[in-house]
Amino acid sequence: MLYRDDALIVLDKPFGLPVQGGPGITRHLDGLLDALRFDAPDRPRLVHRLDRDTTGVLVLARTPGNAARLAALFREREMRKTYWAFVAGRPMPDAGRIDLRLGRINGPRGERSAPDPDGVRAVTDYVTRDFAGRRFAWAELSPLTGRTHQLRAHCAAIGTPILGDRSYGIDTAAVDSAYAHLHLHARALALPHPEGGTLEVAADLPPHMKETALALGFAVPATPPPRRLRQALRARPQ
Repeated sequence: MLYRDDALIVLDKPFGLPVQGGPGITRHLDGLLDALRFDAPDRPRLVHRLDRDTTGVLVLARTPGNAARLAALFREREMRKTYWAFVAGRPMPDAGRIDLRLGRINGPRGERSAPDPDGVRAVTDYVTRDFAGRRFAWAELSPLTGRTHQLRAHCAAIGTPILGDRSYGIDTAAVDSAYAHLHLHARALALPHPEGGTLEVAADLPPHMKETALALGFAVPATPPPRRLRQALRARPQ
């Protein structure tokens, strides 16, 4: 657990744990939430999701009213999300904006998002934090929209699929067993707190990404503690 108060809980979701159930899924986070009641009369509620193999910051609401407020914030994109990804290749240029419409397709890898001029608009800002020659890079991703698999599809579309992504980069990003796990981490979140001000929370890299960072010579900064700020969150220009 990264943070808890009367309104919400922030977890550091581990690799491989689905957020909700589905076909063939018997163990998932939603089924474990009774253990996180603490002193509250209500069971915590999910207000957003991460993919099963994406790690990092995940928010739960502790009351029905706050669940509605927080869900609306995520739905309206009234927060700042920061993801870290280790990718195959090096993005060019080193920083920029990916503004690429995405549609849904079915294929041998299951349902996926793919570039589609008639699809929904999807926007991601990125910055290259470090790189290891031309083979690997560490990208910081800031999604300005919230489409399914947006970051994974956008990274693949610019020729730098996320390491371990079997759906969007199996030919180049998962050939080495050392990078078999998806290297996508919800590093930080800043959101308006239901009781006022702004909450900022960050999560450490998961073990498999720490190992990769060490192997590639990436210097990972320390994780700051959670902060509850008095001022309101400023919107990021889109």
